[in-house]
Amino acid sequence: KQSITEEINRSGQERVTLIAESLANMIVAYDYSNLESVAERIVKLQDVQQINIRNRAGKIMASHNSTDFNANNNILAFNAPVTFAGETIGSVELVVSLERIGESISATYRNVIIATSLFGGFLGILIYATVSVFIVKPLLKLSEAAEQLALGNFSTVLPAAPKDELGNLVRAFSTMRETRKIVETELNDLNASLENIVMARIAELRDSEAYIHAVLDNVNEGIIVIEENGTIISFNPAAEKIFGYSSQEIVNQNFSLLISADELD
Repeated sequence: KQSITEEINRSGQERVTLIAESLANMIVAYDYSNLESVAERIVKLQDVQQINIRNRAGKIMASHNSTDFNANNNILAFNAPVTFAGETIGSVELVVSLERIGESISATYRNVIIATSLFGGFLGILIYATVSVFIVKPLLKLSEAAEQLALGNFSTVLPAAPKDELGNLVRAFSTMRETRKIVETELNDLNASLENIVMARIAELRDSEAYIHAVLDNVNEGIIVIEENGTIISFNPAAEKIFGYSSQEIVNQNFSLLISADELD
């Protein structure tokens, strides 16, 4: 605004001075026709809105307005004396428009807004691309890897660990994966050990039970095992010979079947 204002001031003052110098002979000769013709040509120049040519008494000799002249517009007036033989014989008033300042400022604002919008759009695309490449995609990969880890797939590949917060998160998942892998391995080993112990114990119990049955089946004494209510649950071969009942006949029967009621107490 300052630059354009200075240009208009300088141009306006130079113009009115040159016009004043060129009109001296016409004013002296009272050549109204040529004065009007000059005035008509001058108002067609850039920014010029009006020209008034006066004699030494201040009376207008020629005056002309531009086709778009409006007294309410933002205007600026320049004055220059008309001299002849060292004597002031009149003056020239040149009225110029300052609308070009507003138009230039509007154009500057428009250019700044367009440039800012373009730069903002470019910056937004750049930020989106940066966030997508360096944050969103690694997070999606890390999320998929976390789901696989939760399912027990410890061979899943984790994304690269950069030197930032995302890298710390990836390294934390890596540590968790290794820790869980160790825990799973130890649990598997423990289960295998427990299974071996249980199987060995079962084998021992089976061997012990077989030994007891072997003893019971081969002794000469009759051995009968009963519950507290008197129900027979075991009857060895010697007892079968003594009492005359087979094991199938007597098991689950009451002991009173073998001993009379008088002797039962």
